Amino acid sequence: MPSLSEMPEVVMKKIFDKLDIRAIFTLRKVSHFLQDFIDDVVPDSKLKVVEVSVYSKYVWVRYTFADGSLIINTYEKSENGGCKIVTRKKKVFDELDYVEVFSGDLGNILKFQKSAIQYFSLGWSDVINGSKEIEPITDNILEKLEEILKSRKRKLKVKNVRIDALKQNQVLSILPFVDSEYLETIGISNPESPSNEILNIDKIVQLEQWKQGKILYTPEHIVASSTEYFTHFSKGIVSFLSVSVGGVILLKEAFLSSSSFDNFQIKYQRFEEKELLSDVLGLPSNQEENDKKEWIVKNSSNTSLLKIILTSSDVYFMRCSN
Repeated sequence: MPSLSEMPEVVMKKIFDKLDIRAIFTLRKVSHFLQDFIDDVVPDSKLKVVEVSVYSKYVWVRYTFADGSLIINTYEKSENGGCKIVTRKKKVFDELDYVEVFSGDLGNILKFQKSAIQYFSLGWSDVINGSKEIEPITDNILEKLEEILKSRKRKLKVKNVRIDALKQNQVLSILPFVDSEYLETIGISNPESPSNEILNIDKIVQLEQWKQGKILYTPEHIVASSTEYFTHFSKGIVSFLSVSVGGVILLKEAFLSSSSFDNFQIKYQRFEEKELLSDVLGLPSNQEENDKKEWIVKNSSNTSLLKIILTSSDVYFMRCSN
């Protein structure tokens, strides 16, 4: 019977296609031949979901794989200042920083990821001291994650991304390295919610990932941007400090002409010259005592209908059936 090193490469690849990531990592430690083969062939990790939560004293991560199996680890500082990994078995590395160990493990798994990840999230929170207290830890993790993603030969295939961020550069540590051909949903959450701080997204909106995105959720941030950068989304929620009649009309025209549009919600604090909206859209089809107004508008060829609902704090756009 031939040894592994004597087997044809095509046979070896078929064997590794049947293995989960734990088995692959175990075999990688068996011999230099297997380590070199695995690093050259790069078998798929088959990840479907990656969920990372950063807290003031530990990092929690859950990996969900295509076969439904899970890996759940907690990385925390040990009593001696090193790293303690809490998993099915506790492991302690007194000479290593827990962020370094977590980042190394994440990097190894993402290195072997070929297929598309359905959902990738990175959240961080400290309800006692406030999220800004752990922002330096998160920035450290994001810096290492950016290095991991940059080191890949190809961009990471992810369908849905959610990132907690207080600053634009935190989003830019991940989003530019996601394959825009696979990305559908962009979620930017605010770990300090509720908050009145403005999130500048001038660099984010220039990314191909943003331009190709289909769904956007960032209701907890007040974004500093023009409505022109949101016309391509089919669904979404976004918060603005201020909107204008011109901005609403721009979205109306874009959504009416889009074959994929479904619904979009704008949350606002100020609406400049709101009373002029009726001059452009005409008399509302429905108006309630609480200042809620509704319009049904259509495109020039009468092939697309859109409902626009205006309240004291929101503008809703919804596709209507003819």
